[in-house]
Amino acid sequence: SRRAPRNLQRHRSRRRRIHLDARAVRLPPTQSEEGLSDWYRRQFAAADAATFSELVGALTRADQPDYVSVLTTANGTAPAPFTVFAPTNQAFADLYAELGVAGIDDVDGAILTATLNTHVVAGANVRAEDLVTGTVATLGDAVEIDATTAIITDPNGRTSQVIVTNVQAANGVIHAIDTVLLPQL
Repeated sequence: SRRAPRNLQRHRSRRRRIHLDARAVRLPPTQSEEGLSDWYRRQFAAADAATFSELVGALTRADQPDYVSVLTTANGTAPAPFTVFAPTNQAFADLYAELGVAGIDDVDGAILTATLNTHVVAGANVRAEDLVTGTVATLGDAVEIDATTAIITDPNGRTSQVIVTNVQAANGVIHAIDTVLLPQL
């Protein structure tokens, strides 16, 4: 069996430390914990406030498509499953500084929609060990993935490191990233 790149392995232990609330995608229990099959029935929804509140705010902003409905589509029903590259709150803070804006409300609605779409791959549940190097089509612009280094490059040449992998939900998988991917600007 292929092993994940070393930089991905060291982050796997960190993913158990992410605190999640009742609306969040839950981390899978270990094989020794009860409820494994129940966990897999849960669907992907909003993420925890301590780590992903900016992403949740962007996804639920009034001028955006109904991302919550789309991302909670049952597995086996198009467009599920999903692979989501989820930027952390720090990634959004860095983006606001880069763009010279105070927060998510200052980002143009059309640019925000294109940005969010660039973080979602529909019709695929791609776990870290299954990532391959090359161009990946998202709901927005295509991105380049280097599976060896776990680096994603957006159409502007900006890079994002995958920092937490394989948060498996019933209808897809989430990989946390440290930089917001932008569409072609």
